[in-house]
Amino acid sequence: MNIKKVINQCLVVLSMVFLIASLSGCSTTSSGFGLGMVGSDAWFKRTSQAEQIAYFKSKSLQELKSGWSKSYIHPTTRSAISMELERRGLDGQMFYDPAADYKRQAEAQELGQAFSQALQEVNRVNQAGPGAGTTNGSGPKNVTYQTIGNNTYGSDGTSYQTIGNTIYGSDGTMCQKIGNMTYCN
Repeated sequence: MNIKKVINQCLVVLSMVFLIASLSGCSTTSSGFGLGMVGSDAWFKRTSQAEQIAYFKSKSLQELKSGWSKSYIHPTTRSAISMELERRGLDGQMFYDPAADYKRQAEAQELGQAFSQALQEVNRVNQAGPGAGTTNGSGPKNVTYQTIGNNTYGSDGTSYQTIGNTIYGSDGTMCQKIGNMTYCN
């Protein structure tokens, strides 16, 4: 398959995903179209207080509790939920649970660290050359690679030389580097 055709198809798919994701964050107000999902910081900035009150007034206690839990880093949302609870004659801080907030923050931090480590590993493999530290589906297992300058040497005797965005392998393999991705024939 032609690499340009594959790249064009990927760009079309990514454009569609971006468009769908962008539009899913849109909502309307009584004054018309606006950006920001309902309950987001952008939504609070562009809606009137009456619209905000009407939105939270329509929520059940369970929905308010869920909204409180999800918005541990959004004080504006928590403040609006607290005001709604007080409007209903309840304690505005009835959902406050510092231990749960700390747990969510720790989980978010762990997820961020795991994601960062995974990206670093992907970059390490991409920078080392084709198949770095991995096995090739048709090649020998447990091949390790070492990069010195523009050359990458495999423990199986295969060497690769990078010239521009093209990687030439001593085994006849030819790869093309596009961004962080490497495509081989």
